Amino acid sequence: MGPGFTLIELLLAITLFSIIAVALFSSLASGIKVYRRGSFIGGEHSDLSRAFDIMGEDFRTALKIDEQYLALESRKISFYITREGQIYKVTYSWEKREKNLGLKRLEETYIESLQEEHQPGRDLLEDITEIDFDFGYFKKEMSGERSFRWQDKWDEEAMPKMVRMRIGLKSGQHDRIIYCPAGRMGEIKEEL
Repeated sequence: MGPGFTLIELLLAITLFSIIAVALFSSLASGIKVYRRGSFIGGEHSDLSRAFDIMGEDFRTALKIDEQYLALESRKISFYITREGQIYKVTYSWEKREKNLGLKRLEETYIESLQEEHQPGRDLLEDITEIDFDFGYFKKEMSGERSFRWQDKWDEEAMPKMVRMRIGLKSGQHDRIIYCPAGRMGEIKEEL
């Protein structure tokens, strides 16, 4: 036999090359799939984390003005906050979009909030499947002991000690509990 390769050697080389190429392609394809999935979830969680942070800061600085803490409607929650020496009314609304809900946040000064017309607010979070709030209070029992309870309504007489926010996204349900350190923070009588 002269120089060169036999047919069996060529077939063996092509088979080995094919096996290696398929393994490399499979690894590359699954790596790209994992990267895309991670990018989607990472972006979704980044937006969710930002929304939770903003809402948490608002609940921590909530205050009572003339016996009014909060307005809780079917798809809207409004309350007053204080920041930089100003009083603002913050309204979160969740509106039905094409398939899911969208969360909006509107912040107005106290004076602006008393007017008839309001700005539309800015989008805070998209593609929400559900949103829910629970409010935590210490209640005195008949025995004089204090116990902690979650309730789905904001108590008219007191600021909650904690607020539990539940937001559902495509990736699942996410909860965050916000501790409101002052409880009855900044009760202000209206002197306007």
